Amino acid sequence: MQQVSAELQEQLQALGINPSDDVFRTGSEEYDHNGLSSPIPQEVRFLNAELRRCPVEGVGVVLALFSGSGAVYEFVRTLRKCIYGKVKHAVRLQMTPNGTFVRTHFEVAIKVMSKVRKLTLWMVIIEEGNLQENPLVELAAQQYLSIPGHENVLTLCLHDADFIYAVLPFCNGGELFSVVESGGAMEEAECRHWFTQVLAGLSYLQSRYICHRDMSLENVLLDGDTSKQIYRNQVPFNGFSADIWSTGVMLFIMVTGAPPFERPDDADPRFQMIAQGLMSDMLDSWGMDHVSPSVRDLLSNMLIVDDPSRRLTVEQIAMHPWIQGG
Repeated sequence: MQQVSAELQEQLQALGINPSDDVFRTGSEEYDHNGLSSPIPQEVRFLNAELRRCPVEGVGVVLALFSGSGAVYEFVRTLRKCIYGKVKHAVRLQMTPNGTFVRTHFEVAIKVMSKVRKLTLWMVIIEEGNLQENPLVELAAQQYLSIPGHENVLTLCLHDADFIYAVLPFCNGGELFSVVESGGAMEEAECRHWFTQVLAGLSYLQSRYICHRDMSLENVLLDGDTSKQIYRNQVPFNGFSADIWSTGVMLFIMVTGAPPFERPDDADPRFQMIAQGLMSDMLDSWGMDHVSPSVRDLLSNMLIVDDPSRRLTVEQIAMHPWIQGG
């Protein structure tokens, strides 16, 4: 157990929590089939937690999660189901001098995952068709990205005998996809507002030598005014250029309100036009005269098919005239 401050020790004692600090191996390989090492640690550090019922002033007795970090969270509602658990909306509780609790305005999302196996290594393996995911690897990546610290990155992993709890920032604005789905094509100024934030997040990932590999409008969550399929990724796989491709597809949908193609293969006529460098002609044929030459140029240099290494880098995109406001 890492040393804690006297203030935290006093807080934990008041809450009746005996903290423990546990490290679980993810079971992932340190090196890939090419012998390249991953920057993501092969372990996740957890603090202990326990579910208890506690009195909240003006509310009554509620079910809350008491953590070894000293934080207490009240579960409010289920936000969504995921492939290995549920994501719940929670608020942080503050203990009063008389031993009851009051709600604060600090909101989080907590991903709750069942421990379906208890082996030498704590691991949850999800198999769905050909899909196989290990959420401990995801948590290890999040912990790696949270050092030295980032406001939109997970910093707290908890567990008890039955569940793993991942405490995440709460974004109340929904998915960026929903904005496009309900409103259609955005004005370019609005596109730029959201896209530059996506670009900043992608830049942070790449600065830590991490590729996302699942960039999409559905995976961008919005918090007020802030945001929080890959083709030809053969071996050797360049995850950075793959993320540029996917991000270019996102920008295309934001600007036009429609996907650039049905499927990324040579049988798709729209994909053929993009592969041949005729994306601007395709937009003209759609009657999209409002799409500016500047953003067309940016998209054309992100959605390069034949040679992924020719796609713009994150740094080059950030310096593109359209991103700069023109």
